[in-house]
Amino acid sequence: MIRSLVNYIVSILTANSNDQNENTDKRMLKSLLYAVKPRPRYLAYSVEETIPTHKAIDIKLTNSLLTIYGRPQDSAGVVLRGRMRVNLRKPIQAKSIMMVFKGTFTTYSPIDKSCCEKTIVEHHHCFLRTSAQNPILKADCYQFDFEIPLCGNLPPSVVTGKANIQYQVTGIIERPFLYKNIVTYCPVFIQRAAFPDNLEIDPSTMFSGMWASCVYYDVSTPDLNFVIGESIPLSFKLCVVGKRVQLHYIHVLLEERITYQDEEFLFPTSVNESISCLKICCPDVHGLSWEDTISLPIPTKTHEGCASMFVEISHKLIVRFAINLPDTGMNILFGQIPLKLKSTTQAEASSPLPLYEPQQFPLSSLTFPTASSHPKMNRELPNYDNGPPPKYRPLFVT
Repeated sequence: MIRSLVNYIVSILTANSNDQNENTDKRMLKSLLYAVKPRPRYLAYSVEETIPTHKAIDIKLTNSLLTIYGRPQDSAGVVLRGRMRVNLRKPIQAKSIMMVFKGTFTTYSPIDKSCCEKTIVEHHHCFLRTSAQNPILKADCYQFDFEIPLCGNLPPSVVTGKANIQYQVTGIIERPFLYKNIVTYCPVFIQRAAFPDNLEIDPSTMFSGMWASCVYYDVSTPDLNFVIGESIPLSFKLCVVGKRVQLHYIHVLLEERITYQDEEFLFPTSVNESISCLKICCPDVHGLSWEDTISLPIPTKTHEGCASMFVEISHKLIVRFAINLPDTGMNILFGQIPLKLKSTTQAEASSPLPLYEPQQFPLSSLTFPTASSHPKMNRELPNYDNGPPPKYRPLFVT
C-alpha cells in the first residue's frame, strides 16, 4: 500500500515538474523510496518460533507429599528430593538452567477481593550456565538430581480461598533479552504429623450439668481426634425433673474457624463457617431419662486442623438444647467440645509405632554344642608341665 502511494506521487511530480525542480524532486523521491524500502535491520527470530512446541522441562519428585514430624520448635525438618529433566530437540539461546523452590502465603481481602502475597521460604539453585560469548544450549537431554533440606518450622499447606499457603518447584530455562523464558511448575504439599504428648492436657470429651434444677444433661464423644470423611459418634443422656418442662429439639453443629493475619488490618481476621449440622426432635420424657447416640458426618471439603503463625484452623462441636418453660418461654442451652480433624494421610503419619516386646525363649529349648557333637572340641590341649613351651618365631610379611 505504501509503495502504491509512492508510485502515485512519483507520477504526479513527474508530470508537473519543470527542468529546474526536476533534480530536487528526484532527490526527494529517492530519499522517500529508501525510507520505505523493506530491509532487515537485525537478525532475530520471533518469540513463538524460539519456544519448543513439546514439553522441554519435566520435574519428577520422589514424593510430592512431605511430612514434617513433631512440633515446629522440635522438628528436624524434611528433605525434598527429585530430578529435573530438560529435553531440547534443537539448539536454543539460553543463559542458564535453574530451579526455584518457593513457598508463599496469600490472602484475599474481604472488601475488594485484592490479593496480597508474602514469601515464606525460597531456595535458588543453578544447574548449568552458558558462556556470555556463546549462549547456546545444544540439542540434548539434560538431567539434574537435586536435594533441598527444609526447616522443621515451615507451616503446612493450606488452601481455603481466603488464606492460602502453597509450595511449588519451578524449573526455568533463562533466556537472553527479547526471548521468553521456558518455565514449568510442580506443586509440593507439606503436612505436619504431631505425635501425642504425654505432658499435654487434652480438653474433655464431654460436658454435663443441671440446668435450673429441672433438666440434667450429659453429652460425650469417645475421642477428640477424627479423620475427615468419617462420622463423629455423639451420645446424649437427658433427664427432666420438672413437671412443666418440655424439650423441643437438640441441634448439633460442627463449626470451622479460620483465623489469618492480613497486613491491611491491625488484628487477625476470623471467619466461622458451619460445615455440618443435625437436628433431633426430643420425645416427651417427664420424670424419665432419655439416652441416644447419633453420628454426625464430616464432609470431605473440611480443612484439616492447622496452627501456624500465618493461618490457624480449628473445629468445635456445638450442641444446643431447646427447652420450654411456662414462665420464661423458650430457652436455648448449649455446650461445645473442641475437636481435632485430620486428613487420611495425616492420620496415618501421626499414628504411633506399635510396641515391640522381646521374644522370650525357655532355657530348656536352647541347645549348646558338646564335646561329643563337635570334633574339634575332642582334641586335648598340650601339656607343658615337664618341658618349656615352644618358641615362636615372628613372621614378617613383605
